[in-house]
Amino acid sequence: GSDSQIRAAAVGSMVWIGNGVTLGERVIVKDNCIIEDGVTIGADTVIPPFTKISAKNPLMPTELPPSMAAHMQEVSLDRYQEFKLEDLKRQ
Repeated sequence: GSDSQIRAAAVGSMVWIGNGVTLGERVIVKDNCIIEDGVTIGADTVIPPFTKISAKNPLMPTELPPSMAAHMQEVSLDRYQEFKLEDLKRQ
């Protein structure tokens, strides 16, 4: 997301990172995760697959259902199809 600082060692596939997120050094985010706006994750943290982390309660992650992988693929495909190179050039 915009205004995010990503120093992570690895970010998996189908990961959604919100605005204003900070991922510390050597953080590992596994596949199919959602990190909501404003979350800060300290160094050397491993986020397991199918996890949702909220800024309201970052110490109590929510487990996402396995069907989340299919949903994230669908969202990614939709965004890819809407992508316009001109939008990237304007930035």
